[in-house]
Amino acid sequence: MTRDELLALITELQEHRSCELPNVEVKSAHEGTPKALYETMSSFANGAGGVMIFGVDEMHGYKIVGVHDPQRLQEDIGTTASDMEPAIRPEFTVEKFGDSIVVAVEIDEIDPELRPCYHKPAGFRNGSFIRVGNSDRHMTDYEIFGYVSARTQPEFDKEPVREAIVNAVAHRDYSHFVRGSYIQIRLFADRLEVQSPGGLYGKVTVDTLDDESSTRNRVLMRILEDLHVVENRGSGIRSMVQAMRAATLGPPVFDDRRVSFWVIFRSHTLMGPQEVAWLNQFAALPLNDRQRVALVCLRLNDRITNSDYRRLNSVDVTLATRELRGIVEAGLAVHHSTKCWAYYTPSEKLRAKPAAQAPPPVKPQTDEEKILAFVREHGSITRRECRDELGLSESKARYLPRKLVKEHKLVQQRRGKAAGYRLP
Repeated sequence: MTRDELLALITELQEHRSCELPNVEVKSAHEGTPKALYETMSSFANGAGGVMIFGVDEMHGYKIVGVHDPQRLQEDIGTTASDMEPAIRPEFTVEKFGDSIVVAVEIDEIDPELRPCYHKPAGFRNGSFIRVGNSDRHMTDYEIFGYVSARTQPEFDKEPVREAIVNAVAHRDYSHFVRGSYIQIRLFADRLEVQSPGGLYGKVTVDTLDDESSTRNRVLMRILEDLHVVENRGSGIRSMVQAMRAATLGPPVFDDRRVSFWVIFRSHTLMGPQEVAWLNQFAALPLNDRQRVALVCLRLNDRITNSDYRRLNSVDVTLATRELRGIVEAGLAVHHSTKCWAYYTPSEKLRAKPAAQAPPPVKPQTDEEKILAFVREHGSITRRECRDELGLSESKARYLPRKLVKEHKLVQQRRGKAAGYRLP
């Protein structure tokens, strides 16, 4: 926000006098930082954004009185903004009018999928606010639920997840050593984890999961087979891998931690448009399709083993070893350890970002110039178009067209929320 824009907004407030604008909150801050600023921050972030102006006294006709300590005020606001979830990154404008300093703080709206924005110390329920008129109001439980339930959740094919849960129930350790431990299922934005007490049993290792079978709980396994919960003993791992491959997702990650066993499903599509575009930088290298898929998996998981490669591409150990060696020789992976402990990590060449072409120079445009250019092209502009088409904040969408009217660069066609502007 420029000095002129801030002054125009204060002038507009002084002209209204009777009340604040819906997207503007005024605080005098003449005797220190006001309390409970998180309420307005939450309201603006959960709405269309807004501006907080400090150093203006609402009780005396929006007279400029100046803030007590501009530096301390900015520090306090920054701390409160960091205590929000998701964190807010306010934009500060500090201007001196006469002997008084005014601080403007612009709060942008957040993506609807991240709402509600709330104050963490106050908690999810007590720290979520919404703007009603020119005041802040606690969100109702229903409003909070509406936002939370609308958030995008990753989707997983039910077949491999079912197999992982059945395996966890059938093969977990039920001994007194792990009494009180439970099977845990965790859902994250990018993955789903199934953790069961006890590591792998008998001679089975992560590398031999597909072929070896060893039963820790024989009576339980017979019951599950009688109930047709388990169809073919030893086929669960292969079913998981095949189902993930059919869904164009990477194979599940198996992790034996001795005291627990983990199965991790990632929701990331293995070969989407972005992955294909990323692979294009290696088009000149002598790699087959299986090796290219492995590169994507290596980039995603930061590690791959011979057994991972076999599960990913349905090949035997000899071919997997040869093709992994080819990736190393191409300079895209680093080989660590030997024999059954061998694994591969991305090389610096694989981690490096492809050189980006410099974008063509763009002529700088002020917000006023953007508005005038839009009007020249489309004949007129409304506040909504200022916000939605030009990306201006609600406050700028309100006062910049009026500023251009006063400068005789635009003419107002209508008034109110549907106000439109055209060239003179």
